[in-house]
Formats: sequence, C-alpha cells, structure tokens
Amino acid sequence: VNYYLTREQCRFQVSLILTGAMVFLLASADTIFAGFIQLDGIADVKTRFSRGCSTLQEVAEEARSKGVDAVIFGDQARDAVEYGIVPLERIIRKRNESPSILTMGAPAYIAEINDNDKQFEETLLISGAEVAPFYYWTGNVFSGNLVANNPGKHLFVVGFDTPEVYEQLPILDSNFSKRYLTHSQQYFVGCVVFFLLFLVAFLKGYKKKLTRLIAGIMFLLALNNMPFRSSPFSQYKGDLGVQPYQELIDYVNSNGGLVFWNHMEAPNEIKQKGRVSYKTEPYPKDLMLTSGYTGFQSVADSPVMQIEPGKEWDNVLGEYIQGKRKKPVWGYGANNYLCEDGETKLGEIRTIFLVRQKSRNDVLDAMASGRMYAVRQTG
Repeated sequence: VNYYLTREQCRFQVSLILTGAMVFLLASADTIFAGFIQLDGIADVKTRFSRGCSTLQEVAEEARSKGVDAVIFGDQARDAVEYGIVPLERIIRKRNESPSILTMGAPAYIAEINDNDKQFEETLLISGAEVAPFYYWTGNVFSGNLVANNPGKHLFVVGFDTPEVYEQLPILDSNFSKRYLTHSQQYFVGCVVFFLLFLVAFLKGYKKKLTRLIAGIMFLLALNNMPFRSSPFSQYKGDLGVQPYQELIDYVNSNGGLVFWNHMEAPNEIKQKGRVSYKTEPYPKDLMLTSGYTGFQSVADSPVMQIEPGKEWDNVLGEYIQGKRKKPVWGYGANNYLCEDGETKLGEIRTIFLVRQKSRNDVLDAMASGRMYAVRQTG
C-alpha cells in the first residue's frame, strides 16, 4: 500500500511540474520573443549561375512581388564529374561540367547578389551555395557499367561573403589549394626524386633508352600527383563514408559559416547520361554520423522522414541533451527552386525567421540559433 501511495504521489508531482512548466512557457512566450519580428524567407534558390532559369534580378523581383522578406540563394558551388584512367587519372581524363558559382566566378556571384541587395531594399538577398564535396566511381568505362555514386549528395552552405572562401571549398577536382600539401606531397616528392635520378643517369649516357623511359614515366606520375589539390580525397578509392562531408562541415565552421544537410530523402534512382550512370541513394543516417553542422532541410517538396518521432532528428537532439554533441541541430525549409514551371513555385516552402531587425546578420543569427520554423504555402 505504501509503495502504491508513493508511486501515485510521484506521478502527481511529475504531472504538476509538467503542467506548471507548460503554463510558464505559454505565459512567457510573449516575453521571451518581445522585440522580435518575423521575416518570410525562402532558401536554396537557384539562378542562371547554375541550374536555374532566372537571373538574380528576376528572382529578386518575383520575391518582392510575393512579399518575401529574405532570399537565400543556393546555386551549385561546383557541378562536375571527372573520370580518368588510373594511374594517370588527372592527365588522361574526361570531365563533364555544368555552370556553377566557380565556373561563372565567385567574385561575380557575390558582387551581383550585393548589387541587387542594394537595389531591392524590401527584400534581403543573401549568398549561399549547394555543395557536393564528393562522389566515387564504380564499374568501368570499358565494360559499359560506369557509375558515379552520390553526385547529388549535397550540403547547403550559408554566410560567406568573400570569394576566396568559396574558391577554397574542399570539393573534388576544383581550385588550386595549398591546404592539403602534407596529405599528398610524399608520393609527389618521391616521383620527383626518381625523375631527377633517372634524368641525371640519362644525361650521363647510362642505358639511355631505359633511363629516358623511366624518367618520362616518373615525370608523368609527378605531374599527375601534384599536391595542390582542392580535396584530400579521391573518387577512385570507393565509398569513403562521411569523411568528405565532415571535412566540408569543419571547413565551413572554421570560416564562420553555417552548413545544413540538404535533400536527404533524394529519390533512390539511377539516371543515365551518355555512357555514365548517376546514382544517389537517400542519406538520412548521415545526420547521426556527422557532427558540427547547423541543421538540415526539414521541410521539402516531398515528406522528410527524419523529422518523424523516434527518427534521426530526435536521436541527434537526444545526443545533444546527453552532452554527446556540442550544439543542437535545427531544421529549415526549402523547395530547391529552379524554374517557375507550374510544379515548383517560388516561395512555396518558406522559412520564417525571428529577428530583432531586418538585416543579413540578423537572419544568419536566427539560422545559427534556431529562431526559425518552416512552413509550406498552399494556394
């Protein structure tokens, strides 16, 4: 009997505490958010800098006409795949590349956003980029079963206003970089040393045909393995898990930006382009396998299962509560706008930001601290 009474008393006390907490939160909501205003925002918007149909100015005009307060652009940072014949994969190669921020020029991208931001005072224009840091090859071009795996595995990067940060993003086969010199310089140095040794032997007349051949091979290998790479990873070494994506997350954080997982419910399908197949499988579990990111796309064109009770978002937040993660993970909404084609409409999915004043920095601060929520517009 005593056990039963004690248990009922505990239940009553817990219920009383929870009820009190709810009353306090509801009563103090106005106080907590006093001084904040709401801004209607749209994110991950593409333009002609990458896969979009509209110019930056046309997007800004359309957003203003729809009462949108902030537009966060999400053009592709680099949209390319490259296949080469190992061991000279960087010399004997074929590259398929589409327009992107880095092909069109990061300085031009940022300058055009800033110029239009001054012109459209009613609507904030903020730079962002969709980044696919890695993909890997399976199959063989000669067998006709070549597959590029995970080229559509994206993260959404926001908050950079200098071209150099975009230009140094850790993306496969991108810009010149000194950041990973120590990662690949040993093989390069070895090739250079052997090249010089056999070159000297050739110049001294020692077995000229053989030493000339070996010196030529070493020269090609040294050229192929130049250490000034934009990424420490290779698309020819198979699936490297989340390492390349964690590298991007760490890079963004070290440069003061925000980074969100994007399109994690990607359709599990294979697209054929010429002799190459492109395959990206859904990757919701990467929410659990990576850390340090700001959040993820929680509302999209199709249902996002990670937000369901007991799924990845709950688990990640549980790890934060347990002290296993340094910061919580937030959700934002976007519909990957490319064109006004009747199916996808600008502003169909919005992220509402709670800010103290209408400015870029306040929007970025709201994203970083989770003062935002995503909604789907109808009608």
